[in-house]
Amino acid sequence: MASVDDPGFFEQDDYDEDFNELPGSPIAFHERVEVQDVVDLLRTKLAVVTGGKDRRGAWLITFPSTTQRKRTSDMTFDKFKQMLSYLVQSASIDPEQGMFSAIIDARHNSWNFCNFIIKGLDHFLIGRIHAAYIVEPAGFWSKRTNSAAFKKTRSQLTYETVLLASPMKLNRFIEASQLTEDLGGFLPYDHNEWLDVHLGFDRFFNNIQRLYADMDQHHTDMSSSNIPSNLEAAEQMLEEHHELRNDMMVTPKRFQGEGQSLLNQILQPRSGQRRRLSPDLSHIVTRIQHQLEKIRGKLDLLEEVWELRLNHLEQCLQVKEFEEQANQGIGWFEGPGNAFLDEKTPVGFSKPEAERYMSEHISFNAQAEKYFKQLAKLQLNTEYYFEDNHYALAEIRPKLQHMDALVRHFKKRITVRGQQLALSTKFHTMAESVENLLQHLSLLCSADHIVYDTEAAEQLISKLANNLDEANQSLELLHQLGEGLFDLLQGGNTSDGRRSASPRRVKSATFKAVTRRFLARIDELVQHKRLCENVVEEKKNKLEQFLQLRSCEEDARKIIEWLHKAADLVRASQTDLGDSEESINDLEQEHDEFLSKAKSTYQNGIQLIETGQVLRDACELPAEPGMEQMQQLDMAWSAVASGIDERTEKLTLSAKFHRGQAESLCMVLWRLVCSLT
Repeated sequence: MASVDDPGFFEQDDYDEDFNELPGSPIAFHERVEVQDVVDLLRTKLAVVTGGKDRRGAWLITFPSTTQRKRTSDMTFDKFKQMLSYLVQSASIDPEQGMFSAIIDARHNSWNFCNFIIKGLDHFLIGRIHAAYIVEPAGFWSKRTNSAAFKKTRSQLTYETVLLASPMKLNRFIEASQLTEDLGGFLPYDHNEWLDVHLGFDRFFNNIQRLYADMDQHHTDMSSSNIPSNLEAAEQMLEEHHELRNDMMVTPKRFQGEGQSLLNQILQPRSGQRRRLSPDLSHIVTRIQHQLEKIRGKLDLLEEVWELRLNHLEQCLQVKEFEEQANQGIGWFEGPGNAFLDEKTPVGFSKPEAERYMSEHISFNAQAEKYFKQLAKLQLNTEYYFEDNHYALAEIRPKLQHMDALVRHFKKRITVRGQQLALSTKFHTMAESVENLLQHLSLLCSADHIVYDTEAAEQLISKLANNLDEANQSLELLHQLGEGLFDLLQGGNTSDGRRSASPRRVKSATFKAVTRRFLARIDELVQHKRLCENVVEEKKNKLEQFLQLRSCEEDARKIIEWLHKAADLVRASQTDLGDSEESINDLEQEHDEFLSKAKSTYQNGIQLIETGQVLRDACELPAEPGMEQMQQLDMAWSAVASGIDERTEKLTLSAKFHRGQAESLCMVLWRLVCSLT
């Protein structure tokens, strides 16, 4: 396409062309032009939008006067449209209703350039131009305005063209406050600053558009209802969500800083005074502030959505932790725990075996307690789920109920199993104690155990009786323990009297084997006890015989002592023969009574010693001590009998003397004398 200043571009014949045949379509206000695409054209200052308006409120597009011919050397209608599109979109107008007016400063521009602008404005902004104010040098338009081609051009334009001889004439249509200094006004405008600001704003605007897209994508991603499938995925998603917060916040804050820097650049005071902004820059400031506010709003929204998503992911993590720990506990109870209790039904047929089972059960119970505590803590944590209106309550509640029922059921099974083993251990311990007691009784009753004194015999009898009573009581308790164990094995009452809630009873065959073995053990001990009772009875009989022997010997010893004392008494009373008939009668009566008593005592002594000999024989003791005691008794009796005979004779003589038998008096006296000598 030919450039504006090419030879013949806008010669006389060109004005006969139809304006509708110009290349390109009118500007579409919804199509955005990037400043990077027209920055080189904007640097030429071919056209500017200062932010000023005419008296009708139309935005001013100014085409400044220039002596730099190279600015338009390669201008084409496509480039002109692109530049014009950017200038139009940079103004704060309503795309549907905004209108424009053009100021064409032709004081240093060629006719071709001006005509290019006039035709381009009419074609690309058709229906959007109020007027074109053309500032001409003196005589510039004298030839052009009288030509038929220009008249045709003006008649085909959709806007008014106003020819002004000088910039001062612009005041009739535009206030001086809306005109720049080169057009006789005082509207502040620095094209280089304008370009820098627009470049910065467009760069900022393009960046934040991508930022908005990213933020919207973050919003969409965080609004997702995706739920992790397992604990690892939940932890990873939560970690990624925390990392997303950092990524999500860094870029918006950086762009907020860029926007604020751009605002500071625009609002920076000049010469120590507050800057008076042009409408265009004021519009950009408003747009920047709006975008910053929008970023803050989106950030706040993202923060809110992030917090909601964080809460959701934390709840997901709670759910997955709950599921993993619950499944771990439930899996153990329903798997290894249940299998252990199903397999470990024996209660042991001996104390070591029962203690081994109890040791295994204690270890198992400690392991189960770990899961009990884990699930109890889990149940406590779920209370917060209910308080926080957790999204997964409907999912958690059934599993929680199942877990609670399972724990209660399992605790009951462990309790019953522990009670069974405790009773079994106690039963075997008691049985062993009874057996040891019976063996001790047997040892006490053995023939080799000889007792040599009465006190020891009495203690042994008491000990045998006490031990036998203890054995009977222990056997009675053993019966009760066995019955309690049988009841537990059948799922009956627990050891504390309540009904067992164990859902699994020992199988019938197993139960029969257990009861048979335990009852056989009880019968064995009962038989042993009966044997011990017989032996104890025999031992007690012998001990009682021994005590009788010792009693007989003691009584015989006392009789011997009494006889010795009686002999001494008889000898001591030999001189007492009475001094009258009455006294002699008393002495004779006393002597007869003493003689009768002495004989009776002697006979008792004989019987006691003979009985002792029989007892000695029964107790399998030697007979010599009894024989020696019999000799001692005979010797004592001999002494007593000798004294008694002598005493009898003396009393007889004394009686005869006192009764007056004269014929024998001399003989008696002689005997008395003889007896006294």
